[in-house]
Amino acid sequence: DNWRFDRIIWNFPEPPKKYRTKASNFNAHKHLLQNFFKCAIQLLKTSGEIHVTLPRSEPYASLNFIDMASNSSNGILEYHGSSEFDPRRFPEYSYMSLDRKGMDSFFIRK
Repeated sequence: DNWRFDRIIWNFPEPPKKYRTKASNFNAHKHLLQNFFKCAIQLLKTSGEIHVTLPRSEPYASLNFIDMASNSSNGILEYHGSSEFDPRRFPEYSYMSLDRKGMDSFFIRK
């Protein structure tokens, strides 16, 4: 348990605007998100939380991230809600893309 975390926070990488609608880029980000959940669950303490910031607009709104988290973790992750991302909650946070806001979703290990 020394290398396990109570909370993992991950800001989903946002590609440059010109690449956001390309199917190959969408599939690459879907694969990245699936692999993130698979890896993160291994580093999460029991009852730990994973927070993921995701873009709200298409094509990313079409990512079924709730099922993706559950399926990628063999049902260990459970969705517990979403809220607007508030960078004031994370003093070290530095926003890198200026063209849209994200959504902060979190999951708790069963």
